[in-house]
Amino acid sequence: MKKGIVVLGAFLAFIMVNCEGESAEVEGVVEKNETPEVEQTSVVETEVQKDSMNWTGTYEGSRPCADCEALETELTLSEDKEFKLVEKYKGKSEEAVVRTGKFSFDSTTMNVVLEGEGLPRIKLAENAVVFLNLEGEEVKGETEDLYRLMKKERSLFQTEWELVEFRGQPVTDSLTQLIPTLIIDTINNRASGNASCNQYSGNYQTDGMLLLSFEEMVATKKGCLGANIEQAYLTTLNKVDNYTISNNILSLNKGKMATLMKFEAVEK
Repeated sequence: MKKGIVVLGAFLAFIMVNCEGESAEVEGVVEKNETPEVEQTSVVETEVQKDSMNWTGTYEGSRPCADCEALETELTLSEDKEFKLVEKYKGKSEEAVVRTGKFSFDSTTMNVVLEGEGLPRIKLAENAVVFLNLEGEEVKGETEDLYRLMKKERSLFQTEWELVEFRGQPVTDSLTQLIPTLIIDTINNRASGNASCNQYSGNYQTDGMLLLSFEEMVATKKGCLGANIEQAYLTTLNKVDNYTISNNILSLNKGKMATLMKFEAVEK
């Protein structure tokens, strides 16, 4: 009888140990899977946020200076993760200090890390960069705006613009073999460019802030082979009555309707 009790007790003990082992194993798996998912989501969200800001470009402004009137600053961030920082000590020296190099993003924040000794800490903002203090924090208070450099936009004038979107459709080789361009020349008071086959030119009217319109464009008469949108492009150009520039993208619009065309500034 005692032997039967001992056997039964051992069997029950085996069941309890086995159940506890399985329970601990399941809990361990759940806990192990949850942590990477949270970290992965954080990194993905940060990458999406950085991309949506369209951070490439040039930022300019004046920062506070301890021993000069102002620290005139221009910072360029390129798509291949290279930077150019130009600083001029106003009222102290006419010579600009130029530093170049590579940069990276902090893995969990919007901070831009400039590679090199003694370089400032920077944080991305909407159409701007913010220079941080020595502790890597934003300066707060009445002077906080002085540490913010705004993104420099291309001018409507004397810039070569290349068509990237036409009536809501991306411009591709199947749409036109030669991409239309636009230059608004203030010296000769003419708008000109390539219409996807022939060269065109004509007068324009603008207030330099919002309103923009084109008069009847005159184009050369070269025969056009292959895909082109010349006639539709010139007709649409005559419908434009206002414009906006954001992130170096020129949008030509009619009233409050959807954008008719979008152009991107050609880098030179």
